[in-house]
Amino acid sequence: MDGGWGKPMMSKSEAINKMMYGGRYQISNHKGSFMGMPFEGMSIVGYDNSKRNLSVPG
Repeated sequence: MDGGWGKPMMSKSEAINKMMYGGRYQISNHKGSFMGMPFEGMSIVGYDNSKRNLSVPG
């Protein structure tokens, strides 16, 4: 049973990850397609020294 969502859709994409600021931040640039349309995006994940965990800035 598919839960009403239908068949999964497949697409190709790539992500380039770079570490910054002494390895505490990871910046990812994404490029690919979604539902047949071009897609580009960026994400940032950082380590918060005061909270001692990973967080997303913003």
